[in-house]
Amino acid sequence: MSHQTCIWFCQAIQKMQEQNEKISVRTIHSHIGGSFAKITDFLRRWRLKQARMQSIDRELSPNLKQAILDEIEKTVTDAKVSLETQLTQAGEQLEEANEALAKQEKISSDYEQQVNQLNQQLAVVNQLQTQQIERNQSLEKKLEQSVQDQHEADKRAAIAETRYTESEKQLAKYEKQIVQLEVEQNKKP
Repeated sequence: MSHQTCIWFCQAIQKMQEQNEKISVRTIHSHIGGSFAKITDFLRRWRLKQARMQSIDRELSPNLKQAILDEIEKTVTDAKVSLETQLTQAGEQLEEANEALAKQEKISSDYEQQVNQLNQQLAVVNQLQTQQIERNQSLEKKLEQSVQDQHEADKRAAIAETRYTESEKQLAKYEKQIVQLEVEQNKKP
């Protein structure tokens, strides 16, 4: 018989005795259910234990009974004090644990707020980075256009310079012809 089952069985019998019910397999079965064979076995053991207890009770002197009861009372009182102390300590530990938990929850909340702030800042940085990339791309296009415009301007300047050089050559040729004509004019009387 397991200890828990024995306790359950004894509690049922005690309740039945308090209500002045007859202790039998059927009445026990009506209270706790189960198999008749197990109830019969538990009831037999219980009755043997009760008989032993009554026999011991009759054999003990009143002084010895009182000494045993006093010792049991002292043991129960000591156990009660010990359990109350343990309960108080457990309560204090629980209170400390709750305080620590509250602090950790506060720290966790603070970290969560910091993470949210960092995420917001990161979103702003990402947005600024996207804008910077777009500006860079725009500037690259403008630079490419400027390089193309500069190339075209260089071509036009080279053409203009070539024309200018040809014009200077032509002018120098014309000046030479003018000087020759003047020299020829001056030679004619």
